[in-house]
Amino acid sequence: LARIRQLMAQSVQEQKKLRHAEMIALQQQIKPHFIYNTLDLIIGLLETNKNEDVINMVEALGAFFRISLSHGKEFITVREEIEHVRNYLYIQRFRHGDRYNYRFEVDERILENLTLKLILQPLVENAIYHGVRELDRADGLIVVRGYPREDHLCFEVEDNGLGIDARKVEEINRCLRKTEPAESSHRFFGLYNVNERIVLAFGKEYGLNLISTLGGGTKVTVRLPLIRDETGHDGSRR
Repeated sequence: LARIRQLMAQSVQEQKKLRHAEMIALQQQIKPHFIYNTLDLIIGLLETNKNEDVINMVEALGAFFRISLSHGKEFITVREEIEHVRNYLYIQRFRHGDRYNYRFEVDERILENLTLKLILQPLVENAIYHGVRELDRADGLIVVRGYPREDHLCFEVEDNGLGIDARKVEEINRCLRKTEPAESSHRFFGLYNVNERIVLAFGKEYGLNLISTLGGGTKVTVRLPLIRDETGHDGSRR
């Protein structure tokens, strides 16, 4: 009985941590400067009578926030997660011009699988602001991949940006594995929070791993369990 009570208390604490991490993730999605900058862009398009671009931008922004909220659901389909990132990249590339491009390579077999929501956008944001935007040339590329493995699901977000030196890569991966002091989590907040939500939801065998070389780009791999949507797509799991 004592052990059961201990496990129940531990489960409650983990659920509280997961809810807190999800709230932080949602707050990061709805960043004021992202909204202001996008609205400014829409106003500029209206002033120059680019009505078709305005329609596309408003649709992308609306879909982005619709999926961010997802009626409070914890899990969404891979199709929705990819759509969410696609809308984010469409808006950002419109804002930044032709300095970089993006590509999706997602296996259609996984589109109806479930995934923890809001995990790819922070990785793409890092790829933009710490990768391709730092290039002194206009041939940046971000590739988002998704594919199944024997018993798990993989996502990859890869860029051809400036890359990270080996010492910092190891520091980030130690932080993700929680072998680095806690203060490091504040320095790598976006990656840490995504990894924390995955570990809390599925266990320590899942999460993020970073590969990067200075001058050779960066790749973040996400390992998740394979969850079939057998629930009528209400976001709960069996």
